[in-house]
Amino acid sequence: MRMKRLLEKVQPILDELLDNGQGTRMELFKRIGGNMDETVGFNDDPSRWSSFKHHIGFLRHQGLLEVVPFKKLTAPGTRQLVFDLTEEGHEFVHSLRQ
Repeated sequence: MRMKRLLEKVQPILDELLDNGQGTRMELFKRIGGNMDETVGFNDDPSRWSSFKHHIGFLRHQGLLEVVPFKKLTAPGTRQLVFDLTEEGHEFVHSLRQ
């Protein structure tokens, strides 16, 4: 039962990646309508930044998300992590939509 609820929480992230492609954590957070105000929403609502980061970690651990090469420097000597669905992630999201 817990897994089903967790999948409901991460589905907006998976759908966003499938529909609109890769992005940094902050880009994905904004694209799903995230709110940086931690007092808004439920404790595990993906629209909260702290919960969103946990959901991204869960998806990476499950093998549904991966960090992809990103060449653009954001500041001298730094790079941002860009996330995208893995092949398994694509298959999983397609199976959820059927």
